[in-house]
Amino acid sequence: MLRKNEEFTRTPSAAVRRFGVQVLVAFAITIGAFGVVCAQARQQNTMEESTPDPSLEKARADARVPDPDPIPAAFRPAIAAFERKGLGVSAFSEYRAVAGRYLAVIFQYPEAAGDRAGMKSLKLYFQRAGSSVVSSSELFDEMSIGFGTYEEPDLAFADINKDGVLEFVVSAANGGNCWACSNVRIYALGGPAPRLLVAEPMTLRDLNGDGTLELLVGDARWESYDDFSHASAPGGTMVYEWREGKYVFAGADAKGFYDKEIDRYRGELAEAIAMINAADDASDERYLGLALSIYIVRCYTGEFEKGEEELRRMLVDNAPSGEMRVKRARILDDFLAGESARWLREPRQGDPVPLPTAKPR
Repeated sequence: MLRKNEEFTRTPSAAVRRFGVQVLVAFAITIGAFGVVCAQARQQNTMEESTPDPSLEKARADARVPDPDPIPAAFRPAIAAFERKGLGVSAFSEYRAVAGRYLAVIFQYPEAAGDRAGMKSLKLYFQRAGSSVVSSSELFDEMSIGFGTYEEPDLAFADINKDGVLEFVVSAANGGNCWACSNVRIYALGGPAPRLLVAEPMTLRDLNGDGTLELLVGDARWESYDDFSHASAPGGTMVYEWREGKYVFAGADAKGFYDKEIDRYRGELAEAIAMINAADDASDERYLGLALSIYIVRCYTGEFEKGEEELRRMLVDNAPSGEMRVKRARILDDFLAGESARWLREPRQGDPVPLPTAKPR
């Protein structure tokens, strides 16, 4: 019995020893893991306590405290002088060139400005590279002013004719309801002051893919012709291209563009013919305006004889009333031998775009 009890006593002792070993191993693993964590913590603390990067701290400070004035700092004193006159900044556009920095600013007149109340004023500032001096040019006042063209407002500063001289493009409108009431103005910035190259109701487009933008000028000479409504008045689009330092009338060189314009007019004829009613003598107005516009475009390319033949035929067709035929005969005489005929002889191919200071055509 005693041996059995001794064996019984030895057996638990071995189990205890094995359990103790397992506990010690687990404890050692735990201590090792804790040491790794402490080492990582010490390493992290060391990084946090390192010397801050001054440039990083400045960037963070700038991000936390943004500049409340978006106007570039170099131009603020000059603009503040204008604001003291009661005008507020409506919009601005900055451009950095090799020669220096340009800032175009559109100011708004206050309501207390009398006959200029609500109008806009455009000024162009320039700071030459390496200089702290800011010069300014007052360009013009108008009811509405915008940067770029109406179709491309981002086209404010660009070398649009690829002559190596930067241009400044701006659009303006006087608030009237007419083709010539809105225009686009182009200034050359290569000299001591902005030089106005052209101011016409126009769009800019690269017609031949050479990277140079042509001027597509609306021909407003017949906008108030006879008793036509504004929407039906005859007219066309004249193309001017950059040649030898100036914009000149492209004439037959833009025939591809003009042929598409004629096709566009012809595409509207069917609807205009459907509107003609013998009981309404003015119902052929749209048809008549399209017929005259086709003839005008033919004259741009020098196709006078072909255009005259088409015009005679179109003015005879689709005239169900005597009053319509009388009116058309009078208009045909004007376009072939009267004042309109004289207008159609100009511009000639190669003629420069009208000077901005010239009287309206």
